[in-house]
Amino acid sequence: VFDGSDARARALAALEAAGAILDHASTIGTSPEVSTSAAISVGRAQVGSTRATIAGVPRWVFGAEGEPVDRASALVEAASMGEVLVADTVAALVSDRFTLAPVCNGAYRLVADTPGAADEAGTRPSPERRVKTILMTDVVGSTRTVENIGDRQWGELVAEHERMTRAEIALHGGEEVDTTG
Repeated sequence: VFDGSDARARALAALEAAGAILDHASTIGTSPEVSTSAAISVGRAQVGSTRATIAGVPRWVFGAEGEPVDRASALVEAASMGEVLVADTVAALVSDRFTLAPVCNGAYRLVADTPGAADEAGTRPSPERRVKTILMTDVVGSTRTVENIGDRQWGELVAEHERMTRAEIALHGGEEVDTTG
């Protein structure tokens, strides 16, 4: 989710982020059960924490809702592995910068970055830009697990979870901001 009043700048940032994620996924390899693809739409969405019931348990979750989220979700379901699909509204904003091929239902597949293309200021996006990700984890059924294995083993389990998570964060140049719960 990208904020700001300039839809073109948001669409270009989303395409840059999608490209970085797909490039990273292709270099590290993925499990056969994981399909990495992307879809981009523009519009107003509700972003933030909301209360949801998951497997019968009320929880706080962070997410985005609204028409552009629904549109992007529908597009990504139709995307092939490693493919970026954009809604027609995004295509109209970035067609001077990217080569796009029509797919279906007002969707376009990103074919390539147009060589030499620049933004309105005449410059290309900085390759120094970094994609930021917020990671939140939850141990499902934690109360039941603590009751079954006891406080000592639970503490060891949580410590191992944090050790493994911190190792992955460090591996990818991330930063731990907070732990709660």
